[in-house]
Amino acid sequence: MFGALGQSVARKFNRYVGPRELQPAEPQPVEQAHPQSEPLVSPRPNWSENEQNITNHFSNFPILAPRLPENVERLATLERDGVVFIEGLFQGELLDRLQSALAPDMDRMRHETLDLPREQWLRVPEAGRYRLYRIDQRVPETIAFRDHRVLLDLVQAYMSGNAEFVQLALELRRQPPDWDAALGDLIPHFDYHLREIKIYLALEDITNENGPIVFWTGTHRQAQWRRLPDYLASIGGLWAESHILNHNTVVNLMQKSPEFADCREVRCTLKAGSAFVCDTRGMHRASFLNAGERWHIYSAYNLKGAVRNSINNPNWLQPLDLS
Repeated sequence: MFGALGQSVARKFNRYVGPRELQPAEPQPVEQAHPQSEPLVSPRPNWSENEQNITNHFSNFPILAPRLPENVERLATLERDGVVFIEGLFQGELLDRLQSALAPDMDRMRHETLDLPREQWLRVPEAGRYRLYRIDQRVPETIAFRDHRVLLDLVQAYMSGNAEFVQLALELRRQPPDWDAALGDLIPHFDYHLREIKIYLALEDITNENGPIVFWTGTHRQAQWRRLPDYLASIGGLWAESHILNHNTVVNLMQKSPEFADCREVRCTLKAGSAFVCDTRGMHRASFLNAGERWHIYSAYNLKGAVRNSINNPNWLQPLDLS
């Protein structure tokens, strides 16, 4: 039978994608010479069920009309491209106040002197990546970004009125000590097989020298090329985190796939105080940081009830079920 953890995950998953019959594991012998590891059984869909779940995801959560007229064109761009830029979202005194309020934590991050648990302070020095989570709880001035009426209206319209706030973080990117050790961040990938939104606000100018995020437009849409990557993402564990996309895959798709006819590779450069909104179901990656640092805050949203199958689950090496 499923363990308590498996049942808990199953209940959360079924609240989102709908109930499905779960097959219990084969019963174990009563007497065992040695303890057995948990059987490789996971409350996840097989290939066919995942295809249907993704179809249901798009049909059950249609994009809605925004309430604010200034978001009509932005929403159309986000729906078409998966990314939209908002110039000068924070300007003048508002931007100055935000930068000043964040400056102490930015300095602590730069010198790695924050004394916080890992779930709040993520350090990956080998990749030149540092994140301070829940920044809205430390720096109240960031709430003006988190609760910005234009951003919330855009997110809720795109997420069918079911968006759920997940995180607000301050992020630093700088040159890693060894680019070979940091290449994992430069692999094209998507965050999840269902829609999720991230909004990035530049705290300083982000140029091509500062390693901007690269996004491939239109790759967030449902398409044939996504069927295998979406299935692997859906099962969680090792396969979800491994990413089967790479530079050659992207080049071949852009050269040969009709589904990539209107795809553009966009480097997300920004002026300080400007922002971009992206559906991280779309394909994206970091880029080489040649000079300086890249500073931004970002907010993250998913659909209410969505539960990712993490690599940290007990059955991290998931068996494939292509039925």
